[in-house]
Amino acid sequence: MGLLKTLAGVFRRGRPTTIDVPSESFGFLGEPAGDVKVLKEVLKNGLSHDAGLRRAYLTRIYYEGDKKIRVALCVDTESPPQQVIRPLTAHCAEHVSSIDIMFFSDIDQHLIDKLESIVAPFCESPRSR
Repeated sequence: MGLLKTLAGVFRRGRPTTIDVPSESFGFLGEPAGDVKVLKEVLKNGLSHDAGLRRAYLTRIYYEGDKKIRVALCVDTESPPQQVIRPLTAHCAEHVSSIDIMFFSDIDQHLIDKLESIVAPFCESPRSR
């Protein structure tokens, strides 16, 4: 059992909230339905400052005990999350109403494998291909 650190409901209240979630109490549900091209472009722009970016995924996610399905940005980067999060949340605060952000460094490998089996990256560094 691991803990997932996530910035939950990042933009609803204007400030990100870091929460620790037991890895067995949430799950990835696949890509959001509908046309999310604009959202993906906004997120790509927000990630453009990260020289260590490998891949980014957009997925629906549920948390045990929460009736709402959320949208999460999952980021695989060589950079420390603390270096990436401030400019990313500042960018998203201007363009996105609410999203959870997770970094691969905080996600158990079996969950990363699950994510990669159901969702293709929408943003990928040429070096990671």
